[in-house]
Amino acid sequence: MPVGYALSLCGACSASADMPWCAACDAQHWSSQRHAILVRQGLARARVLGRLGGRPRAISAALLQEIRQALAGGMPKAQACRVFGVKRTTLYDALAREP
Repeated sequence: MPVGYALSLCGACSASADMPWCAACDAQHWSSQRHAILVRQGLARARVLGRLGGRPRAISAALLQEIRQALAGGMPKAQACRVFGVKRTTLYDALAREP
């Protein structure tokens, strides 16, 4: 009876393997890596065309300008939030983001 170590099981499919992944899991890994590369390339292409991904801003540039004018006129931030229908944390984030 040979003395040694037992081969570990594949973490994803529990197949016996002497490598970290079995052949099927290895193929899936490279497929997902290829998908990630294609997604990054597509986002870069969209960025070059001027399209920005992600969620749109909660406060538009025009609304933020109006809020800034109101704040410069002496309106408290809490009241500006109520008047313009903006959450307080969203306003603070927008003010901190834009100089």
